Amino acid sequence: DKPSDKKSITRFVASRAENVLADEMKIIPKSTPIVAVVDPARDGLHGTVVKTLRMNEKIQRLVYVSCNPTGTLVRDGGMLCAPPTKRYPGRPFKVTMAQPVDMFPL
Repeated sequence: DKPSDKKSITRFVASRAENVLADEMKIIPKSTPIVAVVDPARDGLHGTVVKTLRMNEKIQRLVYVSCNPTGTLVRDGGMLCAPPTKRYPGRPFKVTMAQPVDMFPL
């Protein structure tokens, strides 16, 4: 298949992720591969979002954008990549790349 032959859909939803992500994931056909991009506030990802991301095998790649790499990125990364638990079941993600970017250069 050529990339131009594949139908690509991007959907933007203006809402808090913890309120809509689980329902949005349900409307995506099971065979649809997903690249999820999260860019949480300084407080990091809500636990419901972490659980929903881990429970969806359709997500082939997760891109995490962080303005708090030594705080919530470390915490959220632990929850996203750790072995399954009762609180966070589902498939853990694996870190394959990290790219620091100075978002506030002088």
